[in-house]
Amino acid sequence: MSESRIKCPACWKKFTIKDTKKITCPYCKTSWETKPPLPEKKAYLFVESSHSNKKLWKKNIAISIIGIIIIVILLEYPFITALSNETQISFITETQISVTRTIIIPPNTLNYSVHIPAPPTIAGQQVSFAISPNVPFIVEKKYGTNWFIFNSNIAQISGNISITYKLKSIAQSWNMEPSMYGAISQEPQNLVSQYPNNTNEWVIMPTAPSIKSLAQSLEANSTNVYTTLDNIFIWEITHVQYKIDVNETSPANSTTVLERHWGRADELAFLYASIARAVGIPTWVAFGPLYDTSTLTWSDHAWDMACLPLANGGYVIGQIDPSTQEFLLKDPYRFIEYVDNGNPTALMYYYNFSNFASLSPGASISYEFYTSNYIKSIDYVVPPLFGEYFGYVPKVQILVRKYAF
Repeated sequence: MSESRIKCPACWKKFTIKDTKKITCPYCKTSWETKPPLPEKKAYLFVESSHSNKKLWKKNIAISIIGIIIIVILLEYPFITALSNETQISFITETQISVTRTIIIPPNTLNYSVHIPAPPTIAGQQVSFAISPNVPFIVEKKYGTNWFIFNSNIAQISGNISITYKLKSIAQSWNMEPSMYGAISQEPQNLVSQYPNNTNEWVIMPTAPSIKSLAQSLEANSTNVYTTLDNIFIWEITHVQYKIDVNETSPANSTTVLERHWGRADELAFLYASIARAVGIPTWVAFGPLYDTSTLTWSDHAWDMACLPLANGGYVIGQIDPSTQEFLLKDPYRFIEYVDNGNPTALMYYYNFSNFASLSPGASISYEFYTSNYIKSIDYVVPPLFGEYFGYVPKVQILVRKYAF
């Protein structure tokens, strides 16, 4: 008689048999005739004759449960998932911000004047609920922007001017498919005229030879606006270092930043705008406070806004931040207080926000942010560290380019 090895349909163990009409498993004692019958589905899970089969069943169930949990976590909370040179990030969709700005007027100040831009409501990006200064003021519209004016003619004070802002900041992303966007020649003429490539705007210098030469190389014969903006973005974040604590009384111009290969947030934004304008893409700078979720502090910040014509007509205004390396997205951890309108005098007015005459030699006005309480709810929450509000915070998944310098 020939011998062969078979597998028991009950306990799945293999053993050797000789040709016989009736076969009995030496392990679980299950018997059958000639060929083993096709087992019922329940035989794989509920055969009680083998202790080892029970262990296998438990192992399979445990593996399945773990797999399901992993899949659910990845789908619901992607956090940071590497996708070649892109990163998928989950942001909370919006935050309600309550932040107070303090301006300290030095003692014995004879005359002072301070002007602060009023953060606007911007559809789909931020809602300004209330702005509450603690001293008398007037509102003046200048260069297309509303300014809060504090001066010694309105109120003679020696101490602090505090302004509390209450806003909602909303996360927003823009499509990252190049075919969605049109050519540079499709840029709207009114914005091309407002942010031209043949005129410098103070520190934004699209006419500088070094800027123009670099811009032409980055355009690389591509007429697609998205591709060109992306090329500029990749070049800048890999060639120009972002520095935070830089002791400069005024921003360096774009050619200086290009030569030294480093700059503050506003200087990186000016350089990006200079290069983009040089190839004919209307690009300008937005200013406002940025919240650091790791240090829980605010700081002044600046980033870019650019016009992207759509392939099928119309256009969108996207946001690009070379400092935080975010391409075509706005996170909810910031708000806009001033937007560059192409007028160099207006841009300088924003920077030179104060002047005063003091009896105290060497006195200066400090200009800082500090946070007050956040409202935590389904709709409005403090910007959390990842995972602080599992299953509680509404999230939006955003694809964003991230590169290490």
